[in-house]
Order: sequence, then structure tokens, then C-alpha cells
Amino acid sequence: YPNQLVLNWIGNRKIRGEVAYFAAKKKILKEVEHVHTLFSGAWLDVGWLTTRFTTVYVKPGFKCDLIKGKTGDMKNTVVLIVPEDEYVFYNARTIKGEKVVNPYQLYVDLASFGGLAQSTLEPIAEKYKLPKITG
Repeated sequence: YPNQLVLNWIGNRKIRGEVAYFAAKKKILKEVEHVHTLFSGAWLDVGWLTTRFTTVYVKPGFKCDLIKGKTGDMKNTVVLIVPEDEYVFYNARTIKGEKVVNPYQLYVDLASFGGLAQSTLEPIAEKYKLPKITG
């Protein structure tokens, strides 16, 4: 990916606007195909910044009886994001026994999420020779 394409992708990505479901137990991940992104993806990939939230993409069309919308109840620590299509599964890697989105997708998701997620950008940029961004 050329650097400019990655930077444009970051500028157009709106991960906070995706449909998401929330669960209290990680056992749901055994029941549904998924790939890690955001903090759980970064932790698996570069060992940087662990949080109590596990964030994964699930296949488009995923529906369930879980809470849809916001975390609300802080017992909910598993965030299942439903993408518009399966692009997030493209070139997913297996790291420590878990599927993780490809490095470009992880970088773009973290950069577009903003806030604390941006502190993970430097180790990922260095590992995969991606354009470094600030702010």
C-alpha cells in the first residue's frame, strides 16, 4: 500500500460508526467467526497496550440477542463489530492462536479510533514500515 493511500483510508474510516454488539463473556468468541482489531489486535500483534475490552469483527449479517449500541454496563467487555462487508477478514493472520486483522487494517482502525488507540500506532508503524502519523 502506498503511504498516501493508507493516510487517505485513515481519513475516511469511521470505525466508531459501525454497528456493534456487546457481551460480558469471551466464550461467545468460540461460537462465531471473528478477527481481532483495535486494542486486542494490537496487544496480540505487538504486545502494546492491553485493556479489559476485546474488540473483534464478525461476519456481515451477524445478529444476536446481545446488547446493540453502547457499552453502557461496564460488565460488557467483548465488542463485536459488524462490518459492511468481509474486507476486514482479508489477509487476517493467526497470532498466538487468535485471528488478527491484517497490519494495514489494524493501523487504520487504531488511527481512526483516536484517543488512547493512537499510542499504539508507533510500534505497528515500525514493525510493518507504515507511514507514521501524529495527532
